[in-house]
Amino acid sequence: MPGYLKVPIGGRTVMGRRDAFLPQGEELWTRAADEVELWWIGAEPLASLVFDVRSLAPGNRVELAMGEARETLEFGAVPADGETRRVTLRPGEPTRVRRRGGATFYNYRLTVRTSDGRNRVWTREAAPTDCPYFSENRSWREDFPVGAAVTWMGEAGSLERDVFSARWETCAAPASVAPGARFTVPVAIANTSAAAWPADGGARVRLAFHWKTPTGERVVWDGERTEIGDPLAPGAVLRREMTIAAPAMPGRYVLELEPVFEHVGWFSDKNPGSVCRAEVEVVAPSAPAS
Repeated sequence: MPGYLKVPIGGRTVMGRRDAFLPQGEELWTRAADEVELWWIGAEPLASLVFDVRSLAPGNRVELAMGEARETLEFGAVPADGETRRVTLRPGEPTRVRRRGGATFYNYRLTVRTSDGRNRVWTREAAPTDCPYFSENRSWREDFPVGAAVTWMGEAGSLERDVFSARWETCAAPASVAPGARFTVPVAIANTSAAAWPADGGARVRLAFHWKTPTGERVVWDGERTEIGDPLAPGAVLRREMTIAAPAMPGRYVLELEPVFEHVGWFSDKNPGSVCRAEVEVVAPSAPAS
């Protein structure tokens, strides 16, 4: 028996056979040329789910079904990194309702059927160990035939929420850093919109950074993310330390910090005042005296 794998997503548990699906970051990879069952289990009924579905194989046919909802996606030629389509499923009644220990759990079966796929190689990391007697590889390469890569984005309507208002209360960047250095910036940012910032799913709010020249030319755009951790209610303040990577070349730069509603838009596109800017000099270390 292959056993089952459970993954927390959006306040629910997603469960499926270990040999049939593989979580990779935000994506759930489903096995190629097969019908894969994924069970969505939670304490509340589901009205709708929005998914981004990515196919790596040209000519692939992807069929999704959940309760009363059905969607069929026909993919023609696709680029090397695949093609993504967005679908909304409204399942209706749950597949099963179970009660345990005074709690009620709503179970919805999502089936993903694909006609083709592409093999993807990925790296598995071993869990840390304190055993000093054995040496082993801490990571190794595995492969998985991917029929579709499915990302949960949220519920229908959640991607249209106006979350694009923020006020930076703290963003104290250092005056100078070394080329290529990684450093932290303590930040405090308030959600001044009327909607809570979502913290899970593909479409969630995260903090990001950019580097520009003093004249506004982009040097690094779309820097690495800092998670907000939990949904941020309107009026609440988030306090975090953002990890920033400095540009590799010495010079004077402008560091920009801003939130992003992933897969929806940058806050600055809707509200230019949501960006915190600081001038930072990237200074090469001095040569040792001879």
